[in-house]
Amino acid sequence: MRPLRRHRPLQRTEGSPRAGALAVRPTPPDWFLEYHPWNESLAWYQEMAATYSDRVTYVPSIGTTWEGRDLVAVRVNVPNGRTKKQVYIQANIHAREWITSASLQFFFNHTVSLYGTDARVTAILDEVELVLIPYVNPDGYSVRRRRASRQEVRAVGSR
Repeated sequence: MRPLRRHRPLQRTEGSPRAGALAVRPTPPDWFLEYHPWNESLAWYQEMAATYSDRVTYVPSIGTTWEGRDLVAVRVNVPNGRTKKQVYIQANIHAREWITSASLQFFFNHTVSLYGTDARVTAILDEVELVLIPYVNPDGYSVRRRRASRQEVRAVGSR
């Protein structure tokens, strides 16, 4: 088995392509080595949206869960005057699917950081808008993160 090639987002400077774009602070390489709590992951998405404000919009709430957590969306769209198709990607539908949220973070990081420098990523984002829902089930994710047993979780409607 060959080792995984680690992706390191590029830093843009004044002389780089798309000059005038925000200076990019790369995601630390160790970010993807562990699963992060829900609120920490959302803070990361907010920071990425601020860093890549020309192409990322953080939508703080598209609804709420049973336990009152916000359902967050992240839109990746490069405005270029074209009518674009939307690609909808959701993660963490089930409480124990931690890898789906982590995989979406990796995909998102790769996509937004390489726009303008990687021809394939640029071609894709010039044609489509991405709508990402990183946690469809933040309640379940948070409960599993606390290592709660199934017996500790109250049934819906048993408040």
